[in-house]
Amino acid sequence: MTDFNICHSSGRLRRHPEDQGRRRDQGEGDRRGQAWHGSITESLMKQALSTAGLTPRHAMALMHLEDGPVGQRALAERLEVDPSVLVGILNGLEGEGLVVRRRDPADRRRHNVAITEAGSTALAKTNAALDEVELSLFSAFSHADKDALRALLGRIDSNPEHFDCGE
Repeated sequence: MTDFNICHSSGRLRRHPEDQGRRRDQGEGDRRGQAWHGSITESLMKQALSTAGLTPRHAMALMHLEDGPVGQRALAERLEVDPSVLVGILNGLEGEGLVVRRRDPADRRRHNVAITEAGSTALAKTNAALDEVELSLFSAFSHADKDALRALLGRIDSNPEHFDCGE
């Protein structure tokens, strides 16, 4: 059975060094292994996002703005956050020069949010880093394996209310 302990520097679950690379049988050890792989993936994804200095929420907001300006209320709905939370996200992005908010000329009460050139550059850098993470994580998978995994993941019953981005 694989032994796990808590990493002293990060407080995260990690596999005992003697068990690195050892395969586990199904059952409790397999669930712990899944948690281990999830932690590794989360760590790699956060490192990729940090290449452009973005948090997960900032990156998601920029991804939703990539195809053009979006009303602030619609963006809150897309991100599934309260409008007051979105204000904080946008304040951070605007402070870094990654987005701009402008009044909607058709309705002065509305604000439209647009990604800036600097925001597009940060998003491109982040996407490239995320692509590298994906290539690394799935390097041992065939194309058919990747397609099967995507199909299986698409069938997972996930609820956005259960997501905690850790920010």
